[in-house]
Order: sequence, then structure tokens, then C-alpha cells
Amino acid sequence: MPNCYTLTLKGSREPEALQKVDDEIREFFCQPPSETEWFENWHNSIGLRLACGMSFDDIRKDFQKGGEINNTLIEIANYLENKYTVDCWFSR
Repeated sequence: MPNCYTLTLKGSREPEALQKVDDEIREFFCQPPSETEWFENWHNSIGLRLACGMSFDDIRKDFQKGGEINNTLIEIANYLENKYTVDCWFSR
């Protein structure tokens, strides 16, 4: 059963393409676009947690655990929370 998620720009009705979200994140962090990699692998770290139903607060706490704090992923989570609403579900 795959877990899925979408990000919808606040005030919009249609989810954004995740590649477009990645491009916006890269622009926010002054990084060039990439067609082959997610910036800081956010889709596989933050995206997976969102798909599993985690809140942005829980995601930030996750990135503050252990010995290393990943400030970039925390900033990406903040960016996404401020700009998008999340919808998540699992498919059978």
C-alpha cells in the first residue's frame, strides 16, 4: 500500500506538480534547477513523512533529533508549511 501526498498552494484548489515545488524551493535557496535530483532530497525525507501523515512540527522535531540538526531541511519544512496545504492518503 503506497502512501501518497500532494501539496496545494494556499488559496488554490489544484495540487502543484512536485517538480514545480522543487523548482520554487531551489529558487528560494538561490540554487539552480535540476531535472534529476530533489533539492536536499526533500521529497524523500519531508515528502515521505508527509505521506505517512506526520505534521510539520513532528517533521521539524525529527530533523532536530540525534547529534546533527539539519537546518536546511527544517527551513524547507517551514517554507512548505507557510506556502502549501498537505493532503495525504494511502492506496490499496
